Amino acid sequence: MEQKRVRIGITTFGELTFINECEIFRVDGYLTKNVRYLLELLIYYRMTPLSKAQIIDLLWSGSHNPESALKFTVHRLRQALKDIPLFEETSLIVTTKQGYDLNPEFDYDIDFEEVDNLWKQIQFPDKLEKEKKKQILSLVTKVNKPFLTSSSSLLWTVPIREYYTNIYNQTMLMLLKSTEAQHKYQDLIQYAQRGIIFDRFNEDFHYYHILGLIYDRQIRQAIEAYEKTRELFFNELKVDLSPKTKELFKLLLSKDEMNFVKMADLVLNLNDNSPIDGAFYCEYEVFKRIYQNQMRAQVRSRELICLVILELRNTQAEYDMSKAMEKLKKAIDHGLRGSDVYSRINSLQFVMLLPCKTKDNGYTIIERIQRQFHKTISRDLVKLYSYMNVMENVQQSFE
Repeated sequence: MEQKRVRIGITTFGELTFINECEIFRVDGYLTKNVRYLLELLIYYRMTPLSKAQIIDLLWSGSHNPESALKFTVHRLRQALKDIPLFEETSLIVTTKQGYDLNPEFDYDIDFEEVDNLWKQIQFPDKLEKEKKKQILSLVTKVNKPFLTSSSSLLWTVPIREYYTNIYNQTMLMLLKSTEAQHKYQDLIQYAQRGIIFDRFNEDFHYYHILGLIYDRQIRQAIEAYEKTRELFFNELKVDLSPKTKELFKLLLSKDEMNFVKMADLVLNLNDNSPIDGAFYCEYEVFKRIYQNQMRAQVRSRELICLVILELRNTQAEYDMSKAMEKLKKAIDHGLRGSDVYSRINSLQFVMLLPCKTKDNGYTIIERIQRQFHKTISRDLVKLYSYMNVMENVQQSFE
C-alpha cells in the first residue's frame, strides 16, 4: 500500500511559517537569521532551482570563502529543521546535481504560488463577476502582509516584495471599485481600512475609506479621516493630497449644505403630523447637540435621562459584523419609543438618549432591544453589551 504523502503549507507573506493540518510552525523559533535566509531563497526558487553559484551570488557575494559558508549553512539548516516534527525523519532539503532543492517527497501549498495563480485567473476575460470577486477576496486575504517582512534588508527580496505589493494594490482597488458600484458602503469602509493597514501611503485606499464614510453618513468620522490623511501625507511624504481626494472635501461640504432649509420648508416640516416609524436616528454631532439641550431642559423638569451605549463583540472571527450592526439598528428602531434619540459612535457601538421616569425604565428598554436583537443573531456568534449612565445632577455643567 502506497504511503500517504505529507502536505505542507508554507506562508511567505509576513513571517515564514510551515503548516501541517492544524499545526503551525513559525520558522523564527527554530532557525537563526542567516540559516533562515537560505531556506527562504530555496522556497521561493523551488520551481526553478538555483545553482550553488547563484545562491552564493545572492547571499555570500562578499564572503572570502563563499563555498564553505554555503556548505556550513546547509548543514546547520538541515540540523535545525529536525527540531520541527514534520522533518524529524524526512529532510526538507535535498542535494541535487546543480545545488540544493526542497524534497520532492512532500506536497507543497505555498501562498505566493497560489497568489500567482489567482492573479492570472482574475485577469481572465469574460469571467463571471461573482466568481471574480471570490478570487479577488481570496487574493487580498492571502497577501495580508508584505513578502518576507523579516528579510526586507536582503536585496533579492526587494523586487519580489514590490511585485506582490503591486498585485495586492491593484486587486484591492478592483475590490473597492466594485464594492462602491454595489453601494455596499460599510463593506467599502472595511476593505479600505484593510488596504491602509497593508500600505498606508496608498492614497486610493484613503480615498475609498473617506468616500465610504461619507455615503454611510458618518460625516464626523469622514472629516477626521480626511484631516488625518492630509496630515500623514504632509508629514511623512512632504506632499499634498491629489485633486481627486481633495474633491471629497467638497462632497463633505455638500452633505452639510443639505441640512440647510428654507423657512417655508421648515414650517411645513414641523407641522407635518404624519406618524414617525421608530426612534429618531441622527449623526453623532446632531446627537451631541440634542443631548446638550436635553441636559439643560432636565435642570427644570428634573426628569431622569439615561445615556446608554450598546456594543457588539464577535465570538466568531469570520462573522460579518457589519451585518450584525444593521440588525442591531433594526432592533433599536423596534425597541425605542418615537421620542427617543440614538446615533452610531463607531463601527461596533450605538449611543442612545432615553428620558425616563425611573432608572428601571432604562433597563426595560435595553432588555427589549436585546431580546429583539438575539431573535435574529445567536449569542454564540455575537455578544451584545450595554452600559448605562443616569444623568441626574447636571445643573453645574451648564452654569
